[in-house]
Amino acid sequence: MANVLLIDESEVAHRAMKGVLAKGGHRLVVVTKAEDAWKKLRELVKIDLVFSEVKLSDQNGLSFTQRLRLDPFLKNIPVVFYTSVNDHTIVQKALTLHIQNYLVKPYHDTNIYAEVAKAIANPWRNLFFEEERSFCAQMGFCPATLKHMREKVIEEVEKLQLILPSALSDTQQHEVSVQMDVIKGDAEASGIWGLAEYMALLIGRAEVNAWQEIRDNADELDYAKRIIHYQIHPEILPLGFLSDDEKKALEEAAEKARWMDADVLHHGQVVQSQGVLAMVNQITDCPIIDSAAAGFCMYADGQASHLTHLADLVAKDPGLATQMLMSVNRIEREGMNMVDDPRVAISMLGELRLNAISKTLVTIEERHWHSPPYNWSQYWMFLMGVAHVARFACEQMEFKDAEQVAFTAGLIHDVGRQVLARIHPFALP
Repeated sequence: MANVLLIDESEVAHRAMKGVLAKGGHRLVVVTKAEDAWKKLRELVKIDLVFSEVKLSDQNGLSFTQRLRLDPFLKNIPVVFYTSVNDHTIVQKALTLHIQNYLVKPYHDTNIYAEVAKAIANPWRNLFFEEERSFCAQMGFCPATLKHMREKVIEEVEKLQLILPSALSDTQQHEVSVQMDVIKGDAEASGIWGLAEYMALLIGRAEVNAWQEIRDNADELDYAKRIIHYQIHPEILPLGFLSDDEKKALEEAAEKARWMDADVLHHGQVVQSQGVLAMVNQITDCPIIDSAAAGFCMYADGQASHLTHLADLVAKDPGLATQMLMSVNRIEREGMNMVDDPRVAISMLGELRLNAISKTLVTIEERHWHSPPYNWSQYWMFLMGVAHVARFACEQMEFKDAEQVAFTAGLIHDVGRQVLARIHPFALP
């Protein structure tokens, strides 16, 4: 899988490139301006290849590529011009910038895949480092030792960043110079040639007292730290590459771990009750399991023939039963007697209101109930069991008028758990 950056102002180009790369299992980041592309390259680090249009509004693709070639860290990143500009002079200028290829639109899948394959065959970031296996064999290191050495280099760079602002002071320049020498030595010892080369550049500037220039380029140190970090941890992908679903999965994993690892005996509550109540008060309606909500929407289509089916569905679901009772009891009506039977609520609300309610249901994903050996089906069976036992008790005591009310009460007695699942789903297990 490759991480690709596209610089193009055409929305059509964005969609076309996304479609091609998705079929090949690659990721795409899209920008419309060269300056935004520069920021993405610095932020995301793990971009393998740049596709760029020549014609850009803020600066042309040639100027942007020339800027890349002058950068101490990004100078080797592969660039492919895939453009509508078919001018021999422009092509010649582009080739002097050591681009990977110059292609003329429209896009062709085979061309795109070929350029991606070429870029990832020998990733440009590898030029920043000595190859791990051969370097360890040559130096007598084990991989864990090399990893520790490279982590130490990151710490040394952070130390330089702390003292660099004082570099304009004559009394502090010696300390900064010493720290740069340390980083250069440690970078060479751990095979981080790109950083060693950059430190040599800074040391050369210090020797001619170009301290302001050193300070002005301090952002390069942040980039150096990130590129080393991602080399040490190749499994980590910068968040900017992730789809919305992948970001959500990461957030959920962190939240789940927070709840599962909680030690309330030693560290107290995971959340405070006031915060929970505030979140509950923001929920306008009763949360309903998504599968039950989907069934409700299928029947709540304004057809009177479906009301019986709808009543059956609602009368057996705690969230739907609660919501229908809430909805009908909000309506001003003569006598204002409390409605306590979901079936009665369905008939009173009528087709139009039910159809409107179906479009605003607050839902919970059923998967949040899946915490083996516990799941939503088992919990639903428990609620139905309580409802039947409550109605049976009324039957045996001959409280005929209370039988349906008791069933509903048993069904919805623990509906607070569905509210909890809406605001803190991983608190359920």
